[in-house]
Amino acid sequence: MRILAIFFISLSMNLLAVQAYPDAMPFPMAQKEKTYRISKPKYSQKTLDKDIHQYYQKWLAHYYRTYPAPYDNIGYIEGHVTGGYPDPWSDNQDSLGPMVSASEHTGYGMIIFAIMGEKEKYDSLVRLYLAHKHKENHMMNWVITQNHIAGTQEKDEIGSATDGDMDIAYGLLMGAKQWPGKSPFAKSYMDMAKDMINGGIYSNLIHHESKRVQLGDWHDDDAPYTKWVTRSSDFMLDNLRAFAIYADADKKPLFNDAIDEIYNVLSVFNSEYNKGTGLASDFIVGKYPRPAPEKFLDEDFPTNHYSENACRLPFRLAADYLHSGDERSKAQLEKIASWIAPMVNGKWEKVVDSYTLDGKDTIDWDQAESPYHDHQGKRNNLEALHFSSGLIASQIVRKDGKKDLSKGWKFLRQAHAYGTESRFLVHEGKTLPLQDAYFKDTLALLNMMVISGNWWFPG
Repeated sequence: MRILAIFFISLSMNLLAVQAYPDAMPFPMAQKEKTYRISKPKYSQKTLDKDIHQYYQKWLAHYYRTYPAPYDNIGYIEGHVTGGYPDPWSDNQDSLGPMVSASEHTGYGMIIFAIMGEKEKYDSLVRLYLAHKHKENHMMNWVITQNHIAGTQEKDEIGSATDGDMDIAYGLLMGAKQWPGKSPFAKSYMDMAKDMINGGIYSNLIHHESKRVQLGDWHDDDAPYTKWVTRSSDFMLDNLRAFAIYADADKKPLFNDAIDEIYNVLSVFNSEYNKGTGLASDFIVGKYPRPAPEKFLDEDFPTNHYSENACRLPFRLAADYLHSGDERSKAQLEKIASWIAPMVNGKWEKVVDSYTLDGKDTIDWDQAESPYHDHQGKRNNLEALHFSSGLIASQIVRKDGKKDLSKGWKFLRQAHAYGTESRFLVHEGKTLPLQDAYFKDTLALLNMMVISGNWWFPG
């Protein structure tokens, strides 16, 4: 009897261990959460969920990494980083080593792992955030280098990036909803999220006068930045709505004001600059909003066009409409969706990686002054996957969008940019492969989660 009792006690403990972290929002969630999609792909929900799981497994193998012991419980998403700190192509790397990840990657990864219910991997990214968190404002260093592990660098040496910080805070809110009370850290996921929202994002990332989302915690009012400068990739409406829910009472109005200001900026672009396409430029300047100059802030991309930053705008609008049903997001998406659909006619591989605001492709932009160029002047159809995936997601608001959405899904589920890059960087006489597939594949996966309805809101 005693042996039998010990057996049952052991069995019970093992079952408890297996169920120690049950998911409150287990994947897939598409049929359990209310969403505002008007059109869906023709495939069954079971097929959509299976496609996401398969795409996720490849994404995981290609981009998720952990540091070697004794830091092997710290994870990161490996991928090319733009911005030049330190120069990734230099022969004389400083002690920090080349760039391997960023806060942007970390935020994306936390959201993906929360949706997929991968708690161990999610926590490994939270550890990365905590290792590089600014002491005062809870923001994260925007770039992570090869040797940049806990204890190897002053925490505040590198500034933050708005999109990374806002996705990390949103990801923490998702963690709090997915695994309530199950944080292994000194603070709960919710408390860490509120620290970021109230102690950092409110004070550092949204200008209290202009109400515009700023570029990072280093952003000041001195030219060329000013309180009016913003970036369309930071038009993260879904995040701001979540922050408005969980912010302190006296801070909630600013997040709602920031939402309204984003729509105000987009309205001006619709009436003045994009001729009904719904597109916005990478960077936006001026009290009365206008496109930033070309190569603004020394970016290599055409910052006055719908380019490498702005390509995330339809993704952010689609995620917001999916959860909020806000007619303003729907109207903006309808413009974008109605512009691109007849242009590609279901052949989503025709999307290119830069457009003027009135919708003309600028396929040769990187042939001119930029150091980026295409290998032998050729492109493969995955070169613009970060553009096409968001434009496909825009079709969720079209009543007649099922056909285009279905063809888009068929394209996305087999579109993996990993190992297919044809773009190269010319630097100091050297021609080097530009390994930026991480950005393309990650946005493809996130957009698939939106299209399928599996992205749930943490509010």
